[in-house]
Amino acid sequence: MELNAIIEEMQGCIFSLQQRVEELKGMDDKSAETILLTRQEAADLLGKSLRQLDRDCRRYGIRKVAANGGVRIPKIDLLVHMGLVARPAEPQRSELERLLSKHGRQ
Repeated sequence: MELNAIIEEMQGCIFSLQQRVEELKGMDDKSAETILLTRQEAADLLGKSLRQLDRDCRRYGIRKVAANGGVRIPKIDLLVHMGLVARPAEPQRSELERLLSKHGRQ
């Protein structure tokens, strides 16, 4: 392959990637909230294995939703985790309050 052809191909890939990033940045948070991905789709989006995705869900608070007879992951959680979308800051809660709310106690 000629050097110019290789450079043109790389530039095309970079341009395509930039377009996709711009699409993600422009995505409305509300529409991303309603999109649910399978675990495999979520892992592919993050570029990780299913096991690593499960670890990240536990570690970083990425929600898992029971839907359509399986587990789905909201796309917004992945976009926030990747740093592409920012959520409004939640009021600071103490560790005790967080644990109590996690176990359904107030």
